[in-house]
Order: sequence, then C-alpha cells, then structure tokens
Amino acid sequence: MKDYDLLYNEGMVNRADGVVVFIKSCMRYTYEVVDIGRCKAIEIKIVERGHTLVITAIYRSHELIDVDFVDDFFLYFNRISSFTTSFHVIVGDINIDILNQSVIASRYLDLLYENGFEAMITTITRPESATCLDHIFLKDDTVVFYEDETWDKLKRKVEVDLRCLIDAFSARFLTVNFKTEHM
Repeated sequence: MKDYDLLYNEGMVNRADGVVVFIKSCMRYTYEVVDIGRCKAIEIKIVERGHTLVITAIYRSHELIDVDFVDDFFLYFNRISSFTTSFHVIVGDINIDILNQSVIASRYLDLLYENGFEAMITTITRPESATCLDHIFLKDDTVVFYEDETWDKLKRKVEVDLRCLIDAFSARFLTVNFKTEHM
C-alpha cells in the first residue's frame, strides 16, 4: 500500500500463521519480531511527543497448546515489565475464548489484568461459534484511574468498530485505528 510500511512476523506454525501490520511510512517507529514460545509477535514502538506507544500484534494458532502459550506469555510479561511506555496495546487472534469460564481463559485474563491491561473487547468476535477469540488489551500508564463512564464509552466504541469490521470482512481482516477523541 502506498505510504505504508509492511511488517511481517514470518510465522511458520501452519499456512494460516502470521501477522501483518501496515504502518504509515511517515511515523517514527522501531520494531522487532519477538518469540512468545512458538508464537512470533510483532512488537512496534512508536515515540511521539514524549510518549511511547508499544503495539504487540500476535497470532496464536489453534494448533498450539493454550496452556503452553499462557506460560510463555507470562515470560513475555517479565521481559516487558522494564519497558518505559505510556501506552501498550496487545492485539491479535489468540484463539482463547475469553467469554468461556475455562481455567485457561481465567489464567490468561488474570495475567493480563495483573499486568495492568484492560480488555477492550468483551463481546463475541466470531458469530458462527459465539466466541471471543480476537483480543485487544490496552494498558495506559498516563492515567491512574478512569472514570467508569469514560472507560465504558471507549470500550463500547472499540466494540462497535470491531463489530462493523467483522461484519464487513467476515472476521478475515482486523484493522485497529485508535483515535484520540474528547468523550
């Protein structure tokens, strides 16, 4: 795409493996492909006006053992705990249904919540299976407390935007566009 750089994680678990991120060429960023166990994630750091945004884009194949992934994700959090960031977004098709009350879903969510991340999507992302396998988690270190009403508005906006994308693209493509709006 014109005016965009393409970042690819070179996933090799199966034919569907891989993460592709398009980022505007004019942005100042660095990135690396990081291993989270057998998953390869793209970790992008964008610095703008004294703030650092980290985006971790990941795909976990359903073929990989979910318990192993959560253990490896724990090790990833040990690595990123030293990051000095204003915002960190974890986004991807993780293939763990967070609507399910399973032990593995609870461990996964607990790990994210304990590390300061908040789920931006808590509704069905795969209508055919009534599951939430596609996740966006946000950690914002610039604000200590959110007013519940503001946080709820932001979550609803992300959920509505995702629902429109899923309907339009049959859950094959995911575009995340974070905009700063006065709420």
